[in-house]
Amino acid sequence: MVFYHIAVRSGLPCDLIGNMAASIKQEMPPKGGYGPIDWKQRIPRALSGTRILLGATAFWGLCVAKKLYFNEIYLSENREMSDSRTAMWPFLLAEEQRLEIRRWRENRDYENELMKDVDGWVTGTFFGEKVYVDDERCYSPSGIEFYAHNKASTYNHHFYKRLQRF
Repeated sequence: MVFYHIAVRSGLPCDLIGNMAASIKQEMPPKGGYGPIDWKQRIPRALSGTRILLGATAFWGLCVAKKLYFNEIYLSENREMSDSRTAMWPFLLAEEQRLEIRRWRENRDYENELMKDVDGWVTGTFFGEKVYVDDERCYSPSGIEFYAHNKASTYNHHFYKRLQRF
């Protein structure tokens, strides 16, 4: 009946309506019917305590083995780096002292150039008094004296860079 109203509204011929109704089939249950409905609740079996203990022990053993293996690699690399630093230390110290002496010479040359017009000025003295207490001992100037002719930012950079070493 529904097809008839649709066909009439859309202007389809009435003989086509009968063919359409014959070709449509309603879905039915299979022959013999559906199987029984499984309504029981199925709970999966839990792991036993023995299996959990064996699994945890195996996992722990693998973690310990991995830790021991990589710890040995880390210690050997650390030992090698420590030996390298120990071997390089005299060269680094010599290079640092060479740069300090070079800087002291630059400071002395700058002081000579700066004070060349002052009568009676002798480099290494402060208005005639010796800055260095003893001629036989090496005098290491403070950071402010060492970087006297530089910007304050240069002094701060080198001072804090030295502090990071310790």
